[in-house]
Amino acid sequence: MSVISDLFNKIPNIQNKRYLEIGVDSGWTFSNVKAKYKIGVDIVNPKKIPEVHMMSSDAFFEHELNNKQLDLIFIDGSHDAMQVCKDWNNSVFALDAGGVLVAHDMVPPRQDCCQYPNICNGTAYKLLVYIFANLKSMCPETNIYLCNEYEGICVCHGPGLIPGFNQDVADKINFGYLQTTLKFVIPKSKLMNYETMLENAERIFNGTF
Repeated sequence: MSVISDLFNKIPNIQNKRYLEIGVDSGWTFSNVKAKYKIGVDIVNPKKIPEVHMMSSDAFFEHELNNKQLDLIFIDGSHDAMQVCKDWNNSVFALDAGGVLVAHDMVPPRQDCCQYPNICNGTAYKLLVYIFANLKSMCPETNIYLCNEYEGICVCHGPGLIPGFNQDVADKINFGYLQTTLKFVIPKSKLMNYETMLENAERIFNGTF
């Protein structure tokens, strides 16, 4: 079972979607997504998957994408908050109208999972806190849904750019801010477990849930 690919494969007409995965690693998710057009980017490619560009995501967006418009982008590369923000903003320009951006590792299960780069989830959660604190002013038309299981799966339909997020801002956000955001800031209708997200994937991915 691949939690992410099972979710993506619930998207109507997934076979004809144009899919980019940032952070392919062993390729388990990448290989199981049923989209016919798939490209990946990672600094390693242990399975030697032909569609994976072995480079940084910054270099990929600058030199390799060649103005291709995509339908679905999955961010699961560097878990450093600043790099996730760069990947997010670069992805906004690469998505076609109605495209969906998905980011992983947004809800670490424990604080000791956040000591980037030595522990699994890094500091991506800081970007989530910032987004929900500024959502109405930054991108009011964006629909964001969050699964609070499996390290946090953030699904964003019609994502906008994230301005103003820098290292000084990130340094001021700690794990306690994430807990406050989950309890009091994110609307209950947008926060769900994995089963609910999977059951409602069609409406979530078209922004109508």
